[in-house]
Amino acid sequence: CVKSEFFKFAKTQLTEKKEAANINFFDDLLIKVNNAVKGEGGDSLAKAIRQKYQAALVDEFQDTDLVQYEIFSKLFSPKDKTIFMIGDPKQAIYGFRGADIFSYIKASEDADNRFTLKKNWRSDPGLITAVNTLFSNVSNPFIFNEIPFICSDSAKKEDFTLSAPFNLWYLPSENGKPVNKPVAVQRISNAVAKEISHILLSSPVSEIKFKPGNIAVLVRTNAQAQIIKDALVLKNIPSVLYNADSVFHSHEAEEIERILAGIGEPDNERMLRAALITDIIGVSGEDLDLAKDDSIWWNRWFSRFITYNQLWTRYGFIRMFKSFIFREKVKKRILSYYDGERRLTNILHLAEILQKESEKHSGITGLLTWLSEKISNAAAENEEHQLRLESDEDSVKIVTIHKSKGMEYDVVFCPFGWDGSTINDKEFLFHENNKAKSLVFDIGSNEREKNLCLARNELLAENIRLLYVSLTRAKKRCYMAWGRINKSETSSMAYILHNRNSSLNSLNEDIA
Repeated sequence: CVKSEFFKFAKTQLTEKKEAANINFFDDLLIKVNNAVKGEGGDSLAKAIRQKYQAALVDEFQDTDLVQYEIFSKLFSPKDKTIFMIGDPKQAIYGFRGADIFSYIKASEDADNRFTLKKNWRSDPGLITAVNTLFSNVSNPFIFNEIPFICSDSAKKEDFTLSAPFNLWYLPSENGKPVNKPVAVQRISNAVAKEISHILLSSPVSEIKFKPGNIAVLVRTNAQAQIIKDALVLKNIPSVLYNADSVFHSHEAEEIERILAGIGEPDNERMLRAALITDIIGVSGEDLDLAKDDSIWWNRWFSRFITYNQLWTRYGFIRMFKSFIFREKVKKRILSYYDGERRLTNILHLAEILQKESEKHSGITGLLTWLSEKISNAAAENEEHQLRLESDEDSVKIVTIHKSKGMEYDVVFCPFGWDGSTINDKEFLFHENNKAKSLVFDIGSNEREKNLCLARNELLAENIRLLYVSLTRAKKRCYMAWGRINKSETSSMAYILHNRNSSLNSLNEDIA
């Protein structure tokens, strides 16, 4: 097959080119260490390491992969050495980074002793009971027999004065038909904002008073996060987004590009107009229309942009940009927007990045070209370019489930756990259904349908683990949304709620 031959060729060529360029990525280092401890002289290397370290403790072991496990096994395999592998397979959610739940399963099978921590010190008893009930509802809640669910015990005393700790919302169907996903996302987001507003405004004497900073909404995607953010804005509820998107993907990046292009060519009226109508400068279309025959007005702006051009040319980017921010009163104008803090954070972050890059690029044109390329390809491949967090001291946290792992919040909303577990790609990864659990990339085999079932099963298992992580972030109260939503029949919630032995009855309330 041409594709398989291409992969063989690429693997060889990539290795050779990396060696020629003296380039190593993280995976390369792991592979080289593994080859070193398994190859000639590996025993001596392992012995030297064991002499230095008498024991090893690997935390979050569920996030390792097979290569890492092979290294640990080789280094600490002798009976006189000890390795502690600490992890929760129910929280293995980083498959996209290479984490392999099957490595954990193999390590668990190889271990001489296994211990389980059953005491929960985070959540109130009512929440723990709810999670225990949900995941005890099916015989294999995490799909694989090797990942059992063991009910937790609470380290806290029950507080009977609090409202229901676990709330299951139900989104009804429309005229007997499933609700389309975009409609469901919007309706549930509005319901989340409405409930958060209710929580913040109502303060029964017998209950704890929650503040915005005590509340988190857990989402799967940045698009969902923005919809939640918009719904909260309509309720005047402060919120902050936690995501790994690139600052070059922001509205502010595009506006700064237009402004810098205008400063780069201050005598170009078209570019000046494009710069003036940005939110950063704040000239309206009506103002432009009124000033079309006002030569004094236009000359004043031309003069200012020429001054910025001269500052940039003589003293560098940051000197010019600081002057621009001050003279155009950018901070005051931007902070007048409902999301002004987010916008200002992006502007200052971009200024810092551009200053750093200006040291590498000669002249205005070079920096502008670099900025345009970054905006055109705005993936946050560099951690330095990821969106920075605006102040979150007293704001509702909107967080992806992956980022929420290890965190805890008083009140947690899990609005989108009903996403399906379908794979429609022609090519896909899966693990073979044998003892070795070898990772396979199916690019068109004769057993595609059987392999596709295995791949979908693995995706469902990971989605269930994501659901578990999201539901266990709450300390005092948790909300989960469900309903007859299009293509949700393959979701983690469908499996947990409607598999055999399902016994959950009345739902908390319908979503208006």
